[in-house]
Amino acid sequence: MKDYKYLEVYQTIVDDIENGYLKYNDKIPSIRKMAKQLDVSRTTVESAYLQLLVEGYIYAKEDIMWMCNLVIKLKIKRIQK
Repeated sequence: MKDYKYLEVYQTIVDDIENGYLKYNDKIPSIRKMAKQLDVSRTTVESAYLQLLVEGYIYAKEDIMWMCNLVIKLKIKRIQK
């Protein structure tokens, strides 16, 4: 099975949220900045962010910033117990 880079970016952010490195309302780097930090394409980061958005891990604020969403983290902890 093919490994998709966007899933690596996605999992990195999910891990940061679940381990408490990213908290509710923390600003997440822009697509361009994250792509540069991780040395991947902007399309890769955009795909990861969109997946995170669909799953409720992050939300877009005023269409310019990506923010961490604590609600999903709390749901995950409740499910695991």
